[in-house]
Amino acid sequence: MVAKASIIKNYAKADAAGKVDIICKNYSNFIGIVDGYTEGLCYMIENEKAYNRKQSRGDLGVRVQTSGMHSDITADTAINNVITKEAIIACDFSGDVLDGVWRLQLQ
Repeated sequence: MVAKASIIKNYAKADAAGKVDIICKNYSNFIGIVDGYTEGLCYMIENEKAYNRKQSRGDLGVRVQTSGMHSDITADTAINNVITKEAIIACDFSGDVLDGVWRLQLQ
């Protein structure tokens, strides 16, 4: 119990870099937790954008090939996920990163 009190006191006295150092040394899975939340937020944003895009077009969920246009859905999804994740990490949502997100509510 004394060790916990010592960590808390050291944490309270530390500057920002010291606090990060204490967290990383004592909570080895902390970065994994942060990465998990980042991935979850990215997933929520991208799914919300896809849902709103389909709703605005009146998509019934049936895919039909139209006018010989071919797209690479896998590549588009991967690119959007990378852009969104980088925006989350940098906390920079300028541009169109959140375009199409209307009803997403973070709790």
